[in-house]
Amino acid sequence: MKIKELKIDAFGKFIYKNIEFKKGINIIYGDNETGKSTIHKFIETMLFGINPSNKEIFNKYQPWFSEEYKGQLLMEEGENEYIINRDFNNNISSFNNDEIKDSNPNSIEQPGYQLLGVNKEIYKNTLSIGQLKSKTDRELLKEIKNKIENLGKAKDENINIEDVLNRLEEKKEIERYEEIHEKINTLNNEKKEIEEKRGKLKNLVNQILDNKKELKDLEIRNQFLEPLTSIEDFDELENKFLNAENIINEINTLNENIDSM
Repeated sequence: MKIKELKIDAFGKFIYKNIEFKKGINIIYGDNETGKSTIHKFIETMLFGINPSNKEIFNKYQPWFSEEYKGQLLMEEGENEYIINRDFNNNISSFNNDEIKDSNPNSIEQPGYQLLGVNKEIYKNTLSIGQLKSKTDRELLKEIKNKIENLGKAKDENINIEDVLNRLEEKKEIERYEEIHEKINTLNNEKKEIEEKRGKLKNLVNQILDNKKELKDLEIRNQFLEPLTSIEDFDELENKFLNAENIINEINTLNENIDSM
């Protein structure tokens, strides 16, 4: 099995970059920061994808000058040719035109496993060793131990018990988050109802205060009007008015007599 060609539509600093490999040993060389490690990572991610939870790697290799984030890897063995397509933005991939639906990087449905017979961890520690990453003993020991444990427990070396437990834990966290989120929504609704009642109560208190002020004003006015509203006062005023009216009539009569004289 060998890599025949890389077609990088958009990955890291590369846009529409094609690299063909010849029979034998191929060497990619260049100055620092020219993209050698990016090409190395492109091959790995085309074979095994990018774990959705690994935002650091996803963001690190997002294209600099393009909204696309995809590429193609061509491999061959004898007369057989294999094509891997990936669109990292939409998490869409295909292997020989068959869509890959499983997003687990260690799944047997990943093309890297089917083509090379190893999962991502073994690939990174044997077939592909990155810069300053040649210490593999501990990682390989962990992977071999995991395979033996899986064979003993599940009779399937491809089922990662640790990964299953991690997924169950993630699901538990998601359910816990949803429960907390629902409780927060309930509390927010209760808070809204309390605020509405508080607003109505505030308006009622203001209305009571206004009524009290108006009542106090009426009491003050009543204090000034009270002397004028007793029955005796009205009778006295009425007598004075009648007497005054009689006197005015007598004055008018005298004036008329004077005029006639």
